[in-house]
Amino acid sequence: MNHLNFLTIFKSMTVEEKLALFSDKDKAEMFKLLSGLQFITETKKLNTKNNAALTVRESEIFTMLLTGKAPKEIACFLKVSYHTIDFHRKNLYRKLGIQSRAELFAKYSAAAI
Repeated sequence: MNHLNFLTIFKSMTVEEKLALFSDKDKAEMFKLLSGLQFITETKKLNTKNNAALTVRESEIFTMLLTGKAPKEIACFLKVSYHTIDFHRKNLYRKLGIQSRAELFAKYSAAAI
């Protein structure tokens, strides 16, 4: 089967049929990615609303922190050192006027969901 035939068949499938093609693990990963995209959109709204002037990297880290990723996980995912993430995290906290990750969740998790 060539790519065009596959795409034609795939487009005609229902959402349920498409989801049946993926394992539970794949579905969980897709959900995480989609949740992350939603957080990115919300982060941009919050950034504009609060006039925090976050950099692109700070916004990425903000989003990943809110999704529950640890700084070391973020460093691994972004392929940078832990110290780089810590630097951006400190700047992020300063701009948002918070002192801890607990404050980050308290202030933004309800607004971002």
